[in-house]
Amino acid sequence: MFSTEECIEILNHDTLELSEGVIVNCNTNTLEIVSRQLIIDLNEAQKRLLVCLIKKVYTKRDIINIVWYENHQRISDNNYHQLTFQIRALLHRNNLPANLLITVPYYGLKLNENQWKTLAKAPVEEFTSVKQEASAINSDSDMGIENTVINTPNAQNNNVALSEQLMRSPYFSQSSITQNAFILCMFVALIVFI
Repeated sequence: MFSTEECIEILNHDTLELSEGVIVNCNTNTLEIVSRQLIIDLNEAQKRLLVCLIKKVYTKRDIINIVWYENHQRISDNNYHQLTFQIRALLHRNNLPANLLITVPYYGLKLNENQWKTLAKAPVEEFTSVKQEASAINSDSDMGIENTVINTPNAQNNNVALSEQLMRSPYFSQSSITQNAFILCMFVALIVFI
């Protein structure tokens, strides 16, 4: 458990660099992504959450303690989950991948550092071409996802299959895949018992 002074010390920064070209400006409560020329406004709690993750504070209890250090004893896990949902929704509204933040079950939250580095270097076109290819495949039911390769320089150079690229895109999350697998298992079980 952090003391109030330790919380203030952790949060007391002008700017923090998430990765090269991705900056959290604590004075203006903004997230700046230089490669995309994008500035995202953050509320105080969202800024504090990003500061915690940059400073490698990952556990749920410690994050709650720092983000709401003024009254952390009255804050529930629900506030924490709402905050993580809000920041993911904010990233999604700005066309950023959903997997920039990784939930570690029964532990807390961490940054997907590789994804942030890729984001800092990649122009917007690479991410939008993944979205366009995904929608093109969804409209063409005869085309198999496994055998299709995305037409981006990164995918062509590495010969990455579309299914692998889509799994890393913001339109598929681990939780939605798990939910769909569970629903499929339940459907099969229902058919077997009938």
